[in-house]
Amino acid sequence: MKSSQTHTKLCFIGGSGRSGTTILRTVLSSHPDAAGMHEFRITTDPDGLIDFYTSLANNWNPYLFDIKLKRLEHLLKSASLTFLPEKAYRFLLKKTGFQKLPFKLERKNAGVSITEFCPDYDVLVNALIDDLREFSYKGFSMGNEFGSGKIHFASFPDKNIWRDTFGKFYREMTASVVHEQQASAFVDDNTWNILHFDTLMEWLPEAKLIHIYRHPLDVISSFTKQAWAPKNPIQAAHFYVSLLERWFKIRETLPGKSYREISLENLCSNPEDVLKEVADFYELEWNSALLSVDLSKSNTGRWKTDLPNNLLPEIKKIVQPILHEYGYSTND
Repeated sequence: MKSSQTHTKLCFIGGSGRSGTTILRTVLSSHPDAAGMHEFRITTDPDGLIDFYTSLANNWNPYLFDIKLKRLEHLLKSASLTFLPEKAYRFLLKKTGFQKLPFKLERKNAGVSITEFCPDYDVLVNALIDDLREFSYKGFSMGNEFGSGKIHFASFPDKNIWRDTFGKFYREMTASVVHEQQASAFVDDNTWNILHFDTLMEWLPEAKLIHIYRHPLDVISSFTKQAWAPKNPIQAAHFYVSLLERWFKIRETLPGKSYREISLENLCSNPEDVLKEVADFYELEWNSALLSVDLSKSNTGRWKTDLPNNLLPEIKKIVQPILHEYGYSTND
């Protein structure tokens, strides 16, 4: 039986994409004290929490504030809606094998409502919007894409106040999820948490992140099969390196106790030792349920057959700094 706690442990997972974040989240979800929610992307998506916070803290004017607040409110409230046609659309995609279409007919978080996991979500969103604006008045701003007939205003933000405001919203939201699932820790599995963890630490100094990485050539091989990544292996290599180089810059600014890095290969080959390390880092009691997930299908070494041999020398040259950083051999 899961037990609730007053203080929620905030357990972030991040990576480059196709590096094992979903696998790690799946494993952690088997722990009786770990809670989470599906498609939780309101922090890092365009027009989401971090976008609003960072853009206006550095580039404010009344018109921009009005537009950004309306976009933030729209994204947050869209995440609480669930429509049957979108659920049916997702079901058909899975059954027909057309998940890799180059276009999508659904909204962000389609078919999944955050309120299914967080009963207090709508109330918390309304409170956040009220906290961010000083007042609203009748009018139409240029390019008003929402047609509300209302303009929101707040003066140039005090970043310290906004830091506390966003931290409060995140903590209250995750506390609601944890309470609902009778847990003590919230797992935030978002691929690109590594690119924003410095901002998240401003809001949530107690947060902890695990960066899970994988052989760069396996990541690049997988990128070429995704609708959201370059199909060209050379472009995919540059895409990948840009993500890791950004993470290295952010990593330099973080307290050493706030993050850990583990490899997917080590997780799959030595799960008990690695997961004991993960549980200890997140301050979760060891539970053998963490070993219940089958980790035998990690597709390690797929790059050897998937990447064109004539492009391998150039790809290896591009990713050489990452290979060196994490101890991978170009002959692996």
